[in-house]
Amino acid sequence: MRRRAGASLRCRGTDRVEDVIAALLTVIAAAGLLFAFSAGSSAHADAGERGHAEAMTRLQTDAILTEDAPMVVMMDGPGAAHAVLTAGAATWSAPDGTLRTGQVPVTSGARKGEIRPIWIDRDGALADAPTSAAVAVLAAVITGAEILLLTAAVIAGAWLGTRRVTALVNSRAWEREWAAIEPQWRRNPR
Repeated sequence: MRRRAGASLRCRGTDRVEDVIAALLTVIAAAGLLFAFSAGSSAHADAGERGHAEAMTRLQTDAILTEDAPMVVMMDGPGAAHAVLTAGAATWSAPDGTLRTGQVPVTSGARKGEIRPIWIDRDGALADAPTSAAVAVLAAVITGAEILLLTAAVIAGAWLGTRRVTALVNSRAWEREWAAIEPQWRRNPR
């Protein structure tokens, strides 16, 4: 049987359905990529702005330990241990010059008199370090990756579902065709 020029090699109805769904899923994949890039860029910008705002309201200063920090050791396995972060009593100066005291994060076993850098707010209270550029990049990567993974899961699920349904439809069609042809084939052995 000769085919017309340009005739599709895929001629079953289920083949056409698969072609249409594949095209739609390709569009969804492209939209997912664009959305992932846009959301990642937005997450980066938000984290960067937050870091800038935090940097405007926080100061880094030095705290002086007023007593030895407790020794805390974490066992990683037989014969493998490392010191962990703990809290130690310390003093530091607030922006207005008043002396403040409190617990600051230190490595376990830190000694009295050691100096530790800390972050404080405008009132001199302890604060977290401002959001860094690395955290902004990480937020962008995680946001984009989440959207890409979700898009990939939707596409894979839709494609696998489509293939399952079309395979079932094709199988039933082949069974009907065989039921019609098999009796004739048995009667006319060649």
